[in-house]
Amino acid sequence: MKMLSMIGRLPCACGLLALTLTTHGQSLEPRWIPLDGRSQPDSPVQMRVLKSDAKSTTVEISVPGVWTTTQTYGGQTFTKLELPAVQLGGLGFAEKEGERSW
Repeated sequence: MKMLSMIGRLPCACGLLALTLTTHGQSLEPRWIPLDGRSQPDSPVQMRVLKSDAKSTTVEISVPGVWTTTQTYGGQTFTKLELPAVQLGGLGFAEKEGERSW
């Protein structure tokens, strides 16, 4: 599996990404951080099925950015990262409204 590149793409077999980072600053409002330097808030995470057969499925996940909020739990302050909604596409998914898919 390849690691997350500078433009926020993560090819992987399957999985869920959950991240927690320690921070020293306080953030009262959610803050958008574009991973590519230009994505707008709430740009969707895009997941495309590139290849699928009886043994494996290869997907491409493009993460445009994350929402951050500072939270305190158990006396520790940390930054919570939240991903925007996921937009599915590729093999098996309809490209146009009304098309059949899986």
